[in-house]
Amino acid sequence: MQVNNTEQTAFTGMYNKPVGNQELGKTEFLSLLVTQLKNQDPLQPMDNTEFVAQLAQFSNVEQLVSVNQGINMLGMQQMSMSNAQAASLIGKEVEVRSDAFSVGAADTEVSAGFSLDGDAADVKVNIRDAAGSVVRTIELGAQSEGEVSFDWDLRDDNGVAMPPGTYRIDVAAVDADGGNITWNPKVRGTVEGVTYDAGYPELVLGGVKAQMSDILGVFPATGLVP
Repeated sequence: MQVNNTEQTAFTGMYNKPVGNQELGKTEFLSLLVTQLKNQDPLQPMDNTEFVAQLAQFSNVEQLVSVNQGINMLGMQQMSMSNAQAASLIGKEVEVRSDAFSVGAADTEVSAGFSLDGDAADVKVNIRDAAGSVVRTIELGAQSEGEVSFDWDLRDDNGVAMPPGTYRIDVAAVDADGGNITWNPKVRGTVEGVTYDAGYPELVLGGVKAQMSDILGVFPATGLVP
């Protein structure tokens, strides 16, 4: 009696392709398994070793699909929690790791800050506009390691009032030997909203956006005071 090996070949090859749907994989497996059993030679049945190997391979594929679905579900749950946490910060004041801050039309002064990784013999803060040009340089002199805060009256070096917009700080700090000292910027602002344009939640603080991972602290809304 001639044995038909077409279905058996197709059955074995099925596992060389990725399974996109768990239910479809089970259906194909059962269909091909029944076809194999129907077409095998009763006097020379399918090799038990190959049959068991195919069963084990299907089981492995099914487990991998289940693990992948579990990971996707966990990722969705984490994203949902992150979105809810971000939305709960609307209206609150946060301190974020950023060198940018927003100036509103009603603002007359802005306070910002940064931290130094060592004692500095001289510290200068350059305030840059949206184009990157330095509009004001504030001399802070010698500063100790740790937190440093400063105020800006929203005027440039010539005393001209600057328009509302987004500005950035650039700190130049050197030690007694003239070596550069690392600084870490931080800005406070009230969370006005949350955007998901980047595919993850970002807090909107005026014209500045900050990721959840950049949050250094959450405080009662009292304005831009570090």
